[in-house]
Amino acid sequence: MSATVECIVVFYGVSKLMAVLQAMSVAGAAGLVIEEKESVKILNENEIVDSVGQRIACDLVFENAYGDVIGVKEPPAVDGKAQPLEFIHVNPKSKTSLETLDRVRQAYARLEVLNELKNKGYKQVKEEKLANGSIRLVVQKWQ
Repeated sequence: MSATVECIVVFYGVSKLMAVLQAMSVAGAAGLVIEEKESVKILNENEIVDSVGQRIACDLVFENAYGDVIGVKEPPAVDGKAQPLEFIHVNPKSKTSLETLDRVRQAYARLEVLNELKNKGYKQVKEEKLANGSIRLVVQKWQ
């Protein structure tokens, strides 16, 4: 049986995002399909200066391989429900900055899918990165 899954990925916690960024900070860490251009570096900063010179407090700041700096803010919960993280780009028109966020979302989705499949008794057999940038995972479950 084969299935294709496409999803919209929304981060709801800095801790989960931090785990993905730490895995991406070293190319190939944790078995991720990552190329050198996709690596990120977590910065020891708690604010960024946006494209108009405004200082913005952030919960997390990271930089991609192209030098794009991206800040992350975790908004307060509303009616007890966590809100999606807000990403602030120093240069919001940077194509490489947006591509980095796409790769971070993909890495996060990959980890979440594999964790869920593992919880259901599946084992990862094969992984390959396709020409269009998507990842193909092959899993199996013996009964």
